[in-house]
Amino acid sequence: MADSPREPIVAHSRRRLRGPEFSETFELPSLEGETTRESNGRENLVPVDSGSSGESHTAEAELVPVHQKEYLGLFSTSALILNKIIGTGIYESPKIVLSATGSKGISLIIWIIGCIMAWAGLYVYLEYGMRWPVMGGELYYVDNLSKKPRRLLTYIFASMFVLVNGVQANSLQFGSDVIMAGSSYNGQYNQNLQKFFAIMITTFVCQLLAYSRFIYVRICNTLAVLKVIALVFITVCGLVALTGARRHGGDEIQTSYGKADLANAFATRSNDPYQYALALLSVMRAFLGYENANFVLTEVRVGPDGDERQVFRRAVKTSVFTCCFLYIMVNVAFFAVCTTEEILNSPQILEIFLQKIFNVSQSAHVASGITIAFSSVGAIIASTFSNVRVKQEIGRIGVLPFPEYWSKTSHRRTPAHALFLHWIFSVLCILITPLDNPAGFLIISTLYSYVHTWISILLGVCLLAAPWISAFRFEDGPWKPQSSSWEWWLLAPLTVIYVASNAFVLILSWFPANLQTTLNTTAETLPYYTGPVTGLALIGFGIIWWTWDVYILRWFGYEFWAEEDDPEYSHKWKVDVLRVNFHRKLTGPAKKMKDACTPAFMWLRNFMSRDSN
Repeated sequence: MADSPREPIVAHSRRRLRGPEFSETFELPSLEGETTRESNGRENLVPVDSGSSGESHTAEAELVPVHQKEYLGLFSTSALILNKIIGTGIYESPKIVLSATGSKGISLIIWIIGCIMAWAGLYVYLEYGMRWPVMGGELYYVDNLSKKPRRLLTYIFASMFVLVNGVQANSLQFGSDVIMAGSSYNGQYNQNLQKFFAIMITTFVCQLLAYSRFIYVRICNTLAVLKVIALVFITVCGLVALTGARRHGGDEIQTSYGKADLANAFATRSNDPYQYALALLSVMRAFLGYENANFVLTEVRVGPDGDERQVFRRAVKTSVFTCCFLYIMVNVAFFAVCTTEEILNSPQILEIFLQKIFNVSQSAHVASGITIAFSSVGAIIASTFSNVRVKQEIGRIGVLPFPEYWSKTSHRRTPAHALFLHWIFSVLCILITPLDNPAGFLIISTLYSYVHTWISILLGVCLLAAPWISAFRFEDGPWKPQSSSWEWWLLAPLTVIYVASNAFVLILSWFPANLQTTLNTTAETLPYYTGPVTGLALIGFGIIWWTWDVYILRWFGYEFWAEEDDPEYSHKWKVDVLRVNFHRKLTGPAKKMKDACTPAFMWLRNFMSRDSN
């Protein structure tokens, strides 16, 4: 399968470090009239000579690819996806769905519909990943598909990804679970302590990845196995409960159990259509994460036959199928053991589940907290591993300020600088989350999902129009679906489902909602429109950011372009190293402003130096 000659600088040269060499020569349109492009298998951005003299500056960043022996195999790629999907959603969403529908039977139907939607999203991202197996995932897709205005959507994507796509939701959940596991039954805990634990786990995970990628991947694999074992254990306990078997003792909860809990699964139900919509939305969010491997595809191992998409394809399908099956079975287990009232009135469904099977004890309380805490850690590790790579690529294309710093590889061959950026905004989101408001955590945890929905709709619509979009074309012929032998007969209806489900999320978010009913609380909550309005503010920030970089700075005389050197072998790294040169040129008002400020800066530097001496 040949490569498209229109692949931009965002990921092309990184892929060449593990792919074949190309010798084609072609010209591409200039970027906003500022650059011209030539390619002999890669793209160089060369400044256009404006005829004016100015001050130039060049900074260099070294990017070191992962060594071939460290590529992610089928198991590690599957673990990366499983850890992202199996977070705390499977332990929190069953209660929300049951509360919204009022029926165990309808709740199970909602979960089945959620599986279909997850499978639809899987095929959309599988198709994009097979067409462009590169580093950066969605960043590359958006940058390649959004031609006019050039890079506007790239800046919007970068703004939301850098600012709110951290690990704050899972970190705060981890803090809550750790406190719950270490406290007495139904005990209260300090919200500041919860944030402290959240910051500690975020810091630990970032430090671990910065120190050793090898150890990090092994821990990720181990946690994925433990999380699957936990869901299988719950499933087995539920099946045993259907036979009526349970441990009897003095602390046994004397309520219905087993088949009796599922006898009248459709006896009661909600009559409010909006509540069903909220239930489906909760299920959709519980399946998020199937796109996680798309962000690091250049680190996925090539198949035995040389097909670099084979391992990726098998890992994604295996992981999502495993999650769909286990999610349905876990819900059946919860509903078979616990009554509707017990689920709705219990602060944690897993805790009441263990208590009804093994009797009420502090051990069930601790086991519940530890299980969910480990699930949170796995999601944090998987998210950090992939998100940091995207943020490194955002720096590499020059969108971030000081790109030479954020995009470089550390002396341990890890993206330590991008990890620092990831840590900064994750901690900020943790600190500003209003935990004293019942809806505060809900809005912060779903904010990225809301903004990302716009990108999802764009990708789905572009995929439906792929035969007529030049960016999808192969060098040797037109594009056609690669994810299935059924081609459009399978991909088209699944993509329509994916676009419709994301449009449903956008529309639903603007409907007046009673968050007190949704969260089963009587406390005062934030307005329902807080999340959508904040999401639109992030999109607006991306537009302002793009206007500043592309137009305002250029008007002041500040020019910026990136140029990639051919990969060369480095004895220091023992691998091919890609060097990216970031060029800056000051002319006109920008140069005059710098010349005017230089004496003041020099005086200040000399003053500080003299004072220190």
